[in-house]
Amino acid sequence: MTIKPIITATLISALALATPLAAQTTSDQGSDTNAKNLSQIQPTPDLTADQVTEAQVSAFVDALMAIERVRVTYMPQIEATADDDARGALIDEANAAVVTAIDDVENMSVPDYMAIDKAAQEDEALNGRIMAQIQELQDGAGDETTTQ
Repeated sequence: MTIKPIITATLISALALATPLAAQTTSDQGSDTNAKNLSQIQPTPDLTADQVTEAQVSAFVDALMAIERVRVTYMPQIEATADDDARGALIDEANAAVVTAIDDVENMSVPDYMAIDKAAQEDEALNGRIMAQIQELQDGAGDETTTQ
């Protein structure tokens, strides 16, 4: 798999997958569901690209990979579902899975993830640091598949 230099705007963002539709489908649901609604979570304020540590970059990349696993699981189901209510329920479930996937990454929270994502879209140096780590993961995965 080849990954282009722009991070999550075109990459793995399940946030983009689920957030616009989730805003439509969860607005009339209870507060328990909204706790996992990505559109209601604000990025960590004032986090700039030059403040992002290498540990945060590593955690961000781990979160990207976790989000990709959620996307691979849910996207085919969402696309194959014709019923709007069932699709909305799947999107809500995918949103919750994305939040959980990010929160399960050590040293990462959803607000930090969102702030780093935004900073990386605006800062080429941070984007490059993230892409370098993604490339290392891909190179390592390629090595594993050729040696097995």
